[in-house]
Amino acid sequence: MLQDTKEKIMYSIRDAHPIALSIKERLEPVCGRVLIVGSIRRQRINAGDIELLCVPNKVLTQTGLFGGEYQNDPGFVRVVDSFEKISGDAVNGKAMRRRHHSGIVIEFYTGTHESWGWQSIVRTGSAEFSHRMAGELNKKGMTSEGFAIHRISDKKFIECREEEDFFKLIGMEYILPLARI
Repeated sequence: MLQDTKEKIMYSIRDAHPIALSIKERLEPVCGRVLIVGSIRRQRINAGDIELLCVPNKVLTQTGLFGGEYQNDPGFVRVVDSFEKISGDAVNGKAMRRRHHSGIVIEFYTGTHESWGWQSIVRTGSAEFSHRMAGELNKKGMTSEGFAIHRISDKKFIECREEEDFFKLIGMEYILPLARI
């Protein structure tokens, strides 16, 4: 563990990556997809947190005599809530922050299969890279709303299941995560 001058605790990837892998393995049985994103995916030397993008399985829960709603799989909720809560609801939430017993913050983000490509690009970062890619979308007449891509002209949703789909959409060659600065 290292500390920088801004008082934010930074963790060596050598320490953070095994923790992230362990959490990912626990999530895989209850999620359609799970990806370690952020600094760890970009293979930075240090990370301030662990970030995971997930598509949790959904279960229909009874909300009344005739009603029901889809919620995140109880197994997903158990994994997320096995860590100290900082913020976010694991049952229905899209962003949850928890603290691992080592002190490192874990950020869980939920996404969809239909927008996975764009969501994984944004969550992998860097922030500057994600902003540049959003600018490329705008140049092509598209925008991102709610982590989904839409045409600006008619707000039509544009599916983006894989990162490669995104780069094709904007007419660029695929950029590896470690080159996304």
